[in-house]
Amino acid sequence: MRNERFGEAIRSAGYSFGDLAYLAGVNMKTAQRWFYEGRTPRRRAANAAAAVLNVDPSWLWPQRVGTGDPKEVVEVYPGLRSIPMPLWRRLTTDAERRIWISTEHLDVVTILGGMRSLLRDRAQAGVDVRLLLFKGHGLQSISRRKTIKTFNGPLRGPSLMIFDDVMLVPHDFSAVAVAPVIRLHRRRDDGMFEAFVHAFNDSWIGTGNPVR
Repeated sequence: MRNERFGEAIRSAGYSFGDLAYLAGVNMKTAQRWFYEGRTPRRRAANAAAAVLNVDPSWLWPQRVGTGDPKEVVEVYPGLRSIPMPLWRRLTTDAERRIWISTEHLDVVTILGGMRSLLRDRAQAGVDVRLLLFKGHGLQSISRRKTIKTFNGPLRGPSLMIFDDVMLVPHDFSAVAVAPVIRLHRRRDDGMFEAFVHAFNDSWIGTGNPVR
């Protein structure tokens, strides 16, 4: 029996089975079995695929018990513009290990532009700042460190804003400006948070354009 929800999510994301398999770190035939045979993946694979498709794994596979961790979801904002600017600044200021952001939308770049000096300070303090942005984003270099990668065409993966163990995830990354934004806090090694982190890493490594 086909998993129509899984097929719908792949079509909505604009991916092929090969694309999904590569980004989720599984074999293409395995991904095809999830759809055509309705097979249920293991938790780690389910979380990885759901992160790539930017949907809740329990929606794709309701029969899987314990796929996600509801405690990781701490808040849902109506849209990107409903997130107060002081929160963006606090998350950036408090970050001590990483600030990883991937997006293809101008609204996010505008927010980053308003925090350019703060991002520069965090990079100079040793925070791992990585910005994966669309070509022609217009954001000036943050520091002498190689912190910005650009891509042509659509972003190969979800839009993500990661500040240490806090993450902001637009529910539909094809319409970031108006989509609900989920706030996640990392709770465990194999939860949704880490699945999204892996998705960011795949997007970062897979983008071969020059780094600034």
